[in-house]
Amino acid sequence: MAVNQNVGVVKETTIKENIIQDMKDLGTYKLQFNGAIEILTDMLEQYSVIMAELKRRNYKLKATTAAGGDKKPAMISTLEALRKDINVYMTNLGLNPKGFESLTVERQTKSKLAEALKDI
Repeated sequence: MAVNQNVGVVKETTIKENIIQDMKDLGTYKLQFNGAIEILTDMLEQYSVIMAELKRRNYKLKATTAAGGDKKPAMISTLEALRKDINVYMTNLGLNPKGFESLTVERQTKSKLAEALKDI
């Protein structure tokens, strides 16, 4: 993915183009998936922005509770949630091994059914 040299953030249009191209290469792209692709694009862009900020800070973050104890910084919690959500969308769109396998199995099942119905 192309990175904006000024801030280290991947451009939204590049992300979307790459997702669509990857899906076309895998044979899983359909125009009807554009809504999910838009959401995944937004999440990947947010992830890129947060990672650029973490790198800018040399991965040093500190958050404290009102009582003075340490706690997980909000940026890290957001990053963790994004990772989980990105994985779900990538799976649903067939962009990781688990998702691609489920789409491939589904397509093969449909093909056999279509073949059986064709003879009737």
